[in-house]
Amino acid sequence: MRVLIVDDNGFVRRTIRAVLADLATEFEECADGDEVLARFESFWPQWVLMDLHMQRMDGLCAIERLLAAHPEARVIVVSDHDQEDLRKAAREAGAEGYVAKRDLLDLRSLMTEPV
Repeated sequence: MRVLIVDDNGFVRRTIRAVLADLATEFEECADGDEVLARFESFWPQWVLMDLHMQRMDGLCAIERLLAAHPEARVIVVSDHDQEDLRKAAREAGAEGYVAKRDLLDLRSLMTEPV
């Protein structure tokens, strides 16, 4: 499984890699939402794990742009912020799931559920 991690925090990216090390065969990373489309098109991941709050382009905008270009993309939001309004906005943008960073192990079950 190929996984694209989009988060402005290097420690978080490394932690996600560690949590998913036995599930994923390859990882790529972006530090901001404005890098997602180009990286997706060069890597073709099965999953995109997207932070919401980044400097140049936030995760919601990045999800919308990615899915407009590639509706087959599968996105899970991974965020420090766990408010219901953000969960709703992520669903409306097209995310398939939402995981709080304090609960990263939840990623494993979301990513292994049948389509």
